[in-house]
Parts: sequence; structure tokens; C-alpha cells
Amino acid sequence: MLSHEDYMWAVIGSRWQSHYPGFSRESLDGFRNLSADLKEYCGDFLRGSDAVFAALAEQAKTLREAASRLP
Repeated sequence: MLSHEDYMWAVIGSRWQSHYPGFSRESLDGFRNLSADLKEYCGDFLRGSDAVFAALAEQAKTLREAASRLP
């Protein structure tokens, strides 16, 4: 499974820099934050090739596995 957080980590290059999920009392803010991520960071996801997406997914997996081994 590829989470939004892990995919954004691979795309942006650092953790917790994406807009989504965000924390707000306004229920629509989650959708606004997701929309901002899609517009700002997810051009390859929306319009790119399968190969580009697969490479980012593999990078996300590598980052997640490396992080789980850190103390």
C-alpha cells in the first residue's frame, strides 16, 4: 500500500511538508489540502507515465523502510 504521506515524502523530498491532511475544525479543509497537494506536487501522478509513478512509489517504499529502522 502506498500512503499519501509516503508518496509526498518521495515527491517533495522531506516528510510532513505536504498540505494534506492538515488539521482544522472546518470539514472541507481536508479536501482543500488534498487539492493543493494534487495541484502543487502531483503532476506526475495525474499526467505522468506509469514508469515515473512506479519509480516514485519504489522510492517511497525505500524511504519508509529506512525510516522504520531508525532508532
